[in-house]
Amino acid sequence: MLPKSAIGEAVTYASNQWPTVGVYLTDGRLAIDNAPAEQAVRPLCVGRRNWLHLGGDGGLKATAVLLSVTASMKRHGINPWAYLTHVLSELPARPARVDLADLLPDRYVRGPVGPIVVPG
Repeated sequence: MLPKSAIGEAVTYASNQWPTVGVYLTDGRLAIDNAPAEQAVRPLCVGRRNWLHLGGDGGLKATAVLLSVTASMKRHGINPWAYLTHVLSELPARPARVDLADLLPDRYVRGPVGPIVVPG
């Protein structure tokens, strides 16, 4: 087989990836694929062109935070409308510079209110 042939390139690629394969084979915590991560970023990739105008006036950072929080809500099965309504009603009642960690999606699920799960 020639190095420039399709099979030669495949063998070269596989041999270059051998250290990574070795880590995968010795660590049972690693998943065989990254499908959950791929599916989490798919909506961002689909909407990328629609969001080009968001970064002009400093809105890109706020959008990144909102998308991150939305992804966390989705991962925890939280109803986004109920969660954001709760958070936005809680924020004005809190003193300045107070810890807001209890309003994060993962703690919101475990909090006294309990989980607000999206039906279906």
